[in-house]
Amino acid sequence: MPMIQHPERLIEALQILDCKREQITVFYNSILSLEVQADGIDRFRDAFRASISERRGASFKRGEVAFQEFDNRINELIEKVNLQIKHNPEQAHRTLFETIIMIPNVNQKIVSMFIKFLVVYLDIWHKMLPFLYVPLDRVVLKILGKKLQVYVGKRTASPSISKKLYVRGNRMSVQYDRFIEFQNELREIARQAGVQRILVDELWFIGHIFCKEYPLCHRCWIRKICQGSPFN
Repeated sequence: MPMIQHPERLIEALQILDCKREQITVFYNSILSLEVQADGIDRFRDAFRASISERRGASFKRGEVAFQEFDNRINELIEKVNLQIKHNPEQAHRTLFETIIMIPNVNQKIVSMFIKFLVVYLDIWHKMLPFLYVPLDRVVLKILGKKLQVYVGKRTASPSISKKLYVRGNRMSVQYDRFIEFQNELREIARQAGVQRILVDELWFIGHIFCKEYPLCHRCWIRKICQGSPFN
């Protein structure tokens, strides 16, 4: 059974977000211009630090542990990805994702944010764009579930934000297969909307900007399709 119901709502939301790309890009560029100012290998390091801190991905102490392990692997990993991306960008993306998610204190949200920063906003490995996974977190799942009411699964039954459900020892678990299944559903819906799957992540932008303690429903871009809006 598909985990996404009423896909037409998500399709409409994605088409709205697609029209707002310029405003969203300004927001993210303002973050990255402050946090990623280096060139060469240091751009990767800075982008990884930004992905750890952005959206409360990890505490400072756990983030430092993750960064040290990332720093030990990144040179070899870049070389490997550069070789793969010439002929198979999808495999290159999967190699990058599965290597970094095995780093201690890194979950699917952190690694997906890192790759998104590289590809979408730093224009590194642009061939990966069609294959990027959506960095699923509480905000994105809240918009999918409570606001659009298109996501019918439980966090523990599909793409949880907890890494331990993806990894058992040094092997990916069944939960990783569910994560990929959900990502494939999102990719098909994005295809129908005429956009790239990564755009689903900008539902986080909706939650961050409009769904606050004092919500700005009257100004929200997706208020007409939001099932929790008082304006419907």
